[in-house]
Amino acid sequence: MVERDMFLRVSGRFGLPKLWASQEICDNGALLKNIMEHGTSKPAGDGELRQYVQLYFETIGTPFFDIPTTKGAHLALIHGMIGHYILLKSGYLHRDISDSNILGVSEIRAWNDDDLTVLYEFGISASDSMCCMVMDGDLAVSLNEGNVIPTDGEISGTLPFMSNRILQLWSDDAEIIHTPADDLESFVWVGMINALRHVSKPSGAQQRLLDGLLDFDVRVVIPRKGGIASIHKDGAKHDHFRLLFKWLEVLKQDQWQKAEAGRTREDFYPLYKEMIEIGISYVREQRDLPWEQM
Repeated sequence: MVERDMFLRVSGRFGLPKLWASQEICDNGALLKNIMEHGTSKPAGDGELRQYVQLYFETIGTPFFDIPTTKGAHLALIHGMIGHYILLKSGYLHRDISDSNILGVSEIRAWNDDDLTVLYEFGISASDSMCCMVMDGDLAVSLNEGNVIPTDGEISGTLPFMSNRILQLWSDDAEIIHTPADDLESFVWVGMINALRHVSKPSGAQQRLLDGLLDFDVRVVIPRKGGIASIHKDGAKHDHFRLLFKWLEVLKQDQWQKAEAGRTREDFYPLYKEMIEIGISYVREQRDLPWEQM
């Protein structure tokens, strides 16, 4: 129910979708089969009933990969980070940023006062089109009393986009505290994988990185992410990679790599400010190139 409550609370805000309706469904395991075979959502047969919530969104987005230009992809990541920031300020941590959970849009809305305050904080004009929204809160959690980041120890995320810190803890079978910094790093990996997929003639290092990031073995993914600096020089000729590397440098600072119990959402606000302001400053000077010129 966290997903429904979360999107109901932030419906229509910047970087987030408009929730049109929701429906509670009881399922005993035969629901999907009934829909496929008979076109009905009525559960049938015996078995334990489980409750699900189906959400219907008014806002329709496009896959992140289909954003046609490099600058457009950067703006989408920035607007997605702002949506994530609004989620956090509203008391929720998403925990599963991936290329299927952030969608491209082009929409101008009449923003409420809270959104106008956020846009002003980051130097964004209220007349600018929103070009990204954060979707799918299946793994989202609400913050504890006092806005403390939850310490449930659960592994959460989609492997290619998970932060390297989380992957290393997972590999070491150590305690995991998922923080907003981990989600922000996931935005960067969405951008990195998207860019590498678009490179028409990738170098050997770029292809090895892409193959490693998409591997199903966490033991392969970790060294690829940890050795990202090896392609920094190689990819520097492409404007699109420079911002991604800069963001990773910020996230590697010790204060964001630590995940101590008791940290609150306010502890991470400076990170959002730094990441978003770096991004906005960068795209103002960036050439808007079609992916074919990568």
